[in-house]
Amino acid sequence: MWSSHAKPRVCIRTCGGSKFGVGHVVRSLELARRLQARGMFVTVSVNADPTVMDFVRGTNVSVSVTDTVDATTEFVFTSRADVVVLDQPLSPTPYIAGIQQRLPRVFIALLDPPKEDCYRADVIVTLFNHSGSAWHTQRGCLYREGLEYAILRSPFTEREVGSNGAAREVLISFGGVDPNRLTLKVLSALRGLDLPGWRFHVIIGSGYETDFVHAIHASSVDQPNSVRCSAAVADMAHVMRASAWGVIGGGSTLMEMACLGQATLTLAQTPDEVRFAGYVGDRGATKFLGLGTDVSEAGIASAIEQFGRDAESRAMIGMRAQQLIDGRGGERVIDLLLQAYGEKATVWATPSSS
Repeated sequence: MWSSHAKPRVCIRTCGGSKFGVGHVVRSLELARRLQARGMFVTVSVNADPTVMDFVRGTNVSVSVTDTVDATTEFVFTSRADVVVLDQPLSPTPYIAGIQQRLPRVFIALLDPPKEDCYRADVIVTLFNHSGSAWHTQRGCLYREGLEYAILRSPFTEREVGSNGAAREVLISFGGVDPNRLTLKVLSALRGLDLPGWRFHVIIGSGYETDFVHAIHASSVDQPNSVRCSAAVADMAHVMRASAWGVIGGGSTLMEMACLGQATLTLAQTPDEVRFAGYVGDRGATKFLGLGTDVSEAGIASAIEQFGRDAESRAMIGMRAQQLIDGRGGERVIDLLLQAYGEKATVWATPSSS
């Protein structure tokens, strides 16, 4: 019978890359570190994308590369996992089927599955409303949703109240990858603006292609406003804290800035980011401009100019953002998993369930 003294072996499957970004990978590695800190054996399975490899290199988590469903199933089986966490922008259905065929009594948790379906999972956690009643009522699994379950790296969860009022630098960051090259669109929008006193700091993600990086550097010169570029940033939390506000993407960067109490203008990269950033924007925790490919340069320029002049709105957005994402989501997810797994393992251990 499971008890608080019998800690489960956990396997996490995640993936990312130039198409999906690396938010799932970053979140999964943080979850693995937190589980390890609680004394659990944890392994992580990732895909072989070069951008993903950059993020997992040097981590203190056991990571293996599996690029197919069958390879992932075999990895879970040989890891002797009690708990499997699937955190990836792909349908979990074939993974669940393969894993449950090899391990009928494995406990399965899903983080932000990409679509509604009757998944055969024990726990589903989503960060915003996916109309998840179909999942937990039809399959009897435990369902939780809300930004209180946002898993962020520890440097972003150290609380400071409000934005840095003395800062005059505006962060421009679209994460590890920028598939729609929105960085260039923002820089082009800045050419039509003269914003005295504001400086702009462009972050070049590790997954940006070489020609894209060259174009960013070329577009950052001869601007009417001061623009500098940084790559291979070791302490992104420090950069965010040192900024006054940001023009950012609608994924992990939005959550990190929100947790730090920073005001943001948000441009989404994907339909999923549109739904997520729209959800955050509806709660007054960011100024959401829309899908980046649909927003004109003139629209971006106008939003930047207005935001830069409206300190009161920025302060209100930063305050609401920090209230919405409090930085304790990782521990809440782990507590939820352990409680649900303990209950399920107790049922499995009873003679009537054998």
